[in-house]
Amino acid sequence: MNKEEKKPAFFKKKFKSFIDSLNKLLEIMKENDFNANLKIITDLLILLILLIFIKVPFILVRTLIDSLFAVIGFSLGYDIIEVVVEFLYLIVAVMMFINIFPKWFKGLKSSPKKGEEKKKEEVVKEAKPIGKDLTSINLSDIEDEKTK
Repeated sequence: MNKEEKKPAFFKKKFKSFIDSLNKLLEIMKENDFNANLKIITDLLILLILLIFIKVPFILVRTLIDSLFAVIGFSLGYDIIEVVVEFLYLIVAVMMFINIFPKWFKGLKSSPKKGEEKKKEEVVKEAKPIGKDLTSINLSDIEDEKTK
């Protein structure tokens, strides 16, 4: 396999991983309550803020190149560089989001709803131990309990 064949496979794999993680996130959000979904939305906002901070170096590069073209007197160069830098930022931001998103939300699990928690607690409260403790349970004791 040469390099040209590896690149599309790499991007395809990353994009598929992103789509799978997004589908998993949406399924979990359907099952969760409001508070759990609010935490997920907060995490997404933090991820977007991180992508906004990544724009700072691109702004600095654009400003430096603009200053260089201002010294030369080439005003058309500013417009070209602005488009190129914004396009590069878009590519970097999308690739970072696609790479970070599956890792960030990998261990995400749906939280049990309040009604389900109460049902589990009720079942545990109704359970009664057989015998004195777990080590002292014999088969004959269990049969004696059933016959009573």
